[in-house]
Amino acid sequence: MPASQSDDEIAAARAVAGNQVQIIPVGTIDEALAALTKLGGNGDRLGLPGKGFKPAP
Repeated sequence: MPASQSDDEIAAARAVAGNQVQIIPVGTIDEALAALTKLGGNGDRLGLPGKGFKPAP
């Protein structure tokens, strides 16, 4: 969820999501990838597109 949301909007999102979804406010793509990595994703191994780019295994 964008970190620019108000405290009330974040609270409302948490109320709607309940315990099924974790609401994590982030300000950048890097913060979003870091949050997903902490939850078990591979955001820290994705690499950057361009010359020599190899997708994460």
